[in-house]
Amino acid sequence: MLLNILEIATDILKSYKESNDTALHVGEVMNLWTFLTATENFTNGEEVNLNKVKDEELREKMIDLIENLHKPIIKDIKKLLLNEGVELPRNPVEKPQIQLDAPPGAKLTDEEVANFVVFNIVWAIKFCARGLTESVRPDVGALFTKAIVEKAAFSLTLKQLMADKGWLNVPPPYKVEGSK
Repeated sequence: MLLNILEIATDILKSYKESNDTALHVGEVMNLWTFLTATENFTNGEEVNLNKVKDEELREKMIDLIENLHKPIIKDIKKLLLNEGVELPRNPVEKPQIQLDAPPGAKLTDEEVANFVVFNIVWAIKFCARGLTESVRPDVGALFTKAIVEKAAFSLTLKQLMADKGWLNVPPPYKVEGSK
């Protein structure tokens, strides 16, 4: 069965107009609040790690992630929650951009930082899928959908960078003894 994307988008926009006047339900608030808190804390950790990254390509990817994915979604969620009268979580302190020269073992390696970012992205995509399926209001569903799509697209380029650098951890092939 072929999905008609234009028809789906039209239906979503119609329902958005009709149901956006309804209050957020408690599950939507909790999912948005939790995702906001996690995204702010992931961003905070990525800003700290950015100060120690030596690989310029990884540095550029992390700056792109922070500035073009995390900060806009944080802004969108805060706006939505504030418009609904929901109190926001405390903001973590934004970390300055400095270059630290710590000895090996006292900081994460570039490979470890890249895998930290991957973990954050995987968690976010899974959590956004939950938020999407539990949302009733189309604007909330659209917000989670946007985050899923952006993070999935970003992860493809990050995975390629990690593969090129030899940082991609791949499980061994599974082979049952005696099978071909």
